[in-house]
Amino acid sequence: MLARGCHNRLLTKIITIAGASGSGKTTLAHQLQKWLNRYFSAEVCGLISEDHYFNDFSDLSFDERSVLNFDHPSALDHNLLFEQLSQLKNGQPVEIPQYCFKTHSRKEEVEKKQPMPFLILEGIHTFHHEKIKNFSNFKIFVDTDGDLCLARRIARDINERARTLESVITQYFATVKPMYEKYTLPQLIHADMVLDGSEEIGALINKVISSAKFQQLIASENAE
Repeated sequence: MLARGCHNRLLTKIITIAGASGSGKTTLAHQLQKWLNRYFSAEVCGLISEDHYFNDFSDLSFDERSVLNFDHPSALDHNLLFEQLSQLKNGQPVEIPQYCFKTHSRKEEVEKKQPMPFLILEGIHTFHHEKIKNFSNFKIFVDTDGDLCLARRIARDINERARTLESVITQYFATVKPMYEKYTLPQLIHADMVLDGSEEIGALINKVISSAKFQQLIASENAE
């Protein structure tokens, strides 16, 4: 068994987190990444947000982009996401597209991502694409009360995405909630673990790291 932080070969283990917008999946992903890096005393875990894979709608005017349904799975380039996940799993670096929520378009710059022993993928439709779902070693669904999701979304979109309260609420009832009920919530049946996103983040992390599935991933990495 290798000591923690020592890795002689790369067999990327993918942890996928799904849930509604505002469910707390992004916070969980970041905290789980920190936990893994602390446990192995090294940078062993990468993180990818599905949000970066929105299709490039820069050929449309801002007004046209503003009324698109970004909560439908077709708004995302899952083929590119799967391609880059495959490359990372095979030990190849990739260039992750970057997305601007203020302009609803891709940025010119990209983020270079190196392959690591662990990779966390989070997003609202991460179990929807069959190949991506089957690629995942551990699938977590964050199930959170809709009112709490809306409150979190309002705070985030106003503070970080230059949105108005009216636009956030209008979008929520027009596309966010209907698309969640039609496409995101049904993904729950594919999860290895379902968490209550209203719980304190420390409690959620403890549930994840104490699960048999997660312990198997840790053990397999220590054995390599």
